[in-house]
Amino acid sequence: MGVSQNPNTYSDVEQVFQAARAAGGAKYELPSRGDAVYWRTRAYTYRKLLGKLSASPLTPDIPGPTKWDDVKLTLEDKSVVIRFQGLTGKLHALDNDKPINVPEVQKKLIPLDADDPLLEAAQSLLGEIDDED
Repeated sequence: MGVSQNPNTYSDVEQVFQAARAAGGAKYELPSRGDAVYWRTRAYTYRKLLGKLSASPLTPDIPGPTKWDDVKLTLEDKSVVIRFQGLTGKLHALDNDKPINVPEVQKKLIPLDADDPLLEAAQSLLGEIDDED
């Protein structure tokens, strides 16, 4: 049985991801190890589809950022362990061992209908080329 390429068929994955993030991570127990493997495959497929949807029109082969890029899924028997990657260590200065605060990087999620000056310029140039034909 293959996995769907329609992101709307993954509402269960979205629900589990949201609940797991709210809890700081979770273990999703399924009826069997096979079910856990299949659910994990579907979860990664969902994340991949979201990346395709948020890709820039100029670079459609490069996935765009998603809110689930930091999800790490591992199998434990018949469960999928859901963790969220982040900083786990402490950064210290070399000269005095003083702790350094690491600023949080905000991912810029770009909506598909966002104004993109570069895209607009490219479309304008394309229009000029079409007018010359």
